[in-house]
Amino acid sequence: MGPRSLRRRLPALGRLDEAEAAYREVQQDFLKHGVLYSVALVSLDLALLLAGQGRTEELKSLAAELTAVFSAQEVHREATAALVLFQRACEEERVTAELITRLAALLKRQA
Repeated sequence: MGPRSLRRRLPALGRLDEAEAAYREVQQDFLKHGVLYSVALVSLDLALLLAGQGRTEELKSLAAELTAVFSAQEVHREATAALVLFQRACEEERVTAELITRLAALLKRQA
């Protein structure tokens, strides 16, 4: 089993702390190498985990960081706009797993 599939399986196995640590580590690695769409996708995996645990303040912080990273770079305007909407939903505590999943799908298409 590769690292990516392991990261995806850890939450399903109830190993939430390990999953969170793995997501954050990979997120930082992608950020360090400037792979923004991959940063966004792993951040959205982390967002699903945080949302599932009701960790709204951390979710708000994650959304703000992600939006700031994309806004500072030359990336597709639609992706940045979608991340801004995601951030607003987090701020208003209206974010859902479906919204996160749809945003991830949009970003995968644009990557």
